[in-house]
Amino acid sequence: MNEDLIFRDTCDIYAPTVDEYGTEQLGSPTSVPCLYVQTTAYAHGASRDEIVGVSKLVLPGSHQFLTAHAYRLEEMIVQVNPFGNIGAAQTFKITSVTPVRDLLLFNTVHHVECELKKVELAAYVS
Repeated sequence: MNEDLIFRDTCDIYAPTVDEYGTEQLGSPTSVPCLYVQTTAYAHGASRDEIVGVSKLVLPGSHQFLTAHAYRLEEMIVQVNPFGNIGAAQTFKITSVTPVRDLLLFNTVHHVECELKKVELAAYVS
């Protein structure tokens, strides 16, 4: 039996649209409850130093926006305020989506895990 997750964060997901010139633009945002997971680390290799990290979102599987898009969220833009910090919104592109299903008992999607890549929002606004 799966325990219900408590989604303490919220994110805005922007579904892409195409304008009259064929240029991809951001649509209107949809606010979705989520769990935001971020890891950062220091790496050294090939005579260089770098800061590396992984960002993930866990979204509720029954949310209307996710089911309307059949869990196909790849390439969508997400804006999240990590740790409830209002002034520090970060923008990501969803790179991969994994719907987590309960195959044995109910065959329903319990939650959706999304891997993120950091992007600049200004690149998507004209």
